[in-house]
Amino acid sequence: MKKLIPYFAFMILAGHSCILGEQLSFDFCTFTNNSNDTLVIYTNTHYPDTILPPYNNTSEDFCPPHHTITIGTVNRRETMFKKNSVIQAFVYKWSDILEFRKKQPAVVDSLFNIGPYHLELRRYELTREWLEEHDWTVVYP
Repeated sequence: MKKLIPYFAFMILAGHSCILGEQLSFDFCTFTNNSNDTLVIYTNTHYPDTILPPYNNTSEDFCPPHHTITIGTVNRRETMFKKNSVIQAFVYKWSDILEFRKKQPAVVDSLFNIGPYHLELRRYELTREWLEEHDWTVVYP
């Protein structure tokens, strides 16, 4: 039963993210997860921060192992790149976030406060030119 709880929590959060994505977002890029882990991808415009900052305009997307998802943003690409030359994407293992939340419940009152603890697997600096060259697709790893 204990193993099922994180799975159900993931399904609820993933479903919630999809609903919001349909209502409030524009397609930004495609993310392909070639790993065996469920990943959480956060995109954010506060460049050149080297950690995920706890800002409200950060968006999160869940990507199961060996799947491809479309990452949505609240603004169109043109609007985002007019304001920012670089969009950051932070990649985390969902299991690492869950484990961290168990160990640090007083510190982590939201997923966005994990930045200072350097749990990210990778941080991408996405420019418009790079994304256009890669057909708006980011592949992990």
